Amino acid sequence: MLQQTLATGRQLSELLQLELKLAVGDGLRLLGVLLAMVSLVILAWLGLSVLLAWLAFLGSGSVALGLAGFLVVQLLALLLLWRAARVFQRSLGLPATRRQLKAMTGADNSDGTKTTDS
Repeated sequence: MLQQTLATGRQLSELLQLELKLAVGDGLRLLGVLLAMVSLVILAWLGLSVLLAWLAFLGSGSVALGLAGFLVVQLLALLLLWRAARVFQRSLGLPATRRQLKAMTGADNSDGTKTTDS
């Protein structure tokens, strides 16, 4: 029974090792695909921005308005990304854990009295 257990453990170890090699290879291929996708997303965004700027130009006949439309699209995207970054930054501070820790230590009361949940 001990030999069977050792053989099973060895087979499991070999399987894990081979599967990890496959996962590393697939991970590198996935990285390559993601890099290609990023390039295509950038080109698609640029194409959309140019299209909207061109439509603004066609509607107004003004090159300045077309360029302003292009700039507005970029600034709106930047604003949305900035707001998303702020939300993610707040979550990196572990707010729920901090609240729980303050509740456990009683640090949330400025006068030193403890409150109970009703």
